[in-house]
Amino acid sequence: VMWAVHNVGTTSSWLSGDYYAWGETAIKSDYSNQTYENSWVARDLFYDEDAARVKMGGKWRMPTKTEMQELRNNCDWDWTINGVEGYKVTSKLNGKSIFLPAVGYKNGTSTKYDGVEGRYYTSTSPQDVFSRGDAWGLLFDDSSRNVTSMGGWGGCSVRAVLPK
Repeated sequence: VMWAVHNVGTTSSWLSGDYYAWGETAIKSDYSNQTYENSWVARDLFYDEDAARVKMGGKWRMPTKTEMQELRNNCDWDWTINGVEGYKVTSKLNGKSIFLPAVGYKNGTSTKYDGVEGRYYTSTSPQDVFSRGDAWGLLFDDSSRNVTSMGGWGGCSVRAVLPK
């Protein structure tokens, strides 16, 4: 896949873009469990629930868990502080790079950990009854990068991919 050079909701690789709850495509003022509309979802996203597909159109979509793991495993990650903290992610295969800003996440009505960590959703949900309402995503800070299960109700960034 080809990774977009910016987050959904912006045209700059240095800005946060919009935040989305997993499976929702509308921007909200409150990202809490009480306002989450997909709290019992234990499946991958349908087309109309994919924020990247809805907002960017064409063949753009959210990455799968597998694609996010490939990004994590097949790239060099350099923490960069160039006015905005985050990772310059460079492919070991072709040398191309993207920047993932550490823009935190939305919890309720506030932004948490802006400049400290990044949270990026995938289109993949854990497929077990104990993880309903969760989503797989990339969680990183200046010392770690993990593809992990995260609560789907919080507002996270989305980085789109384009299938080849």
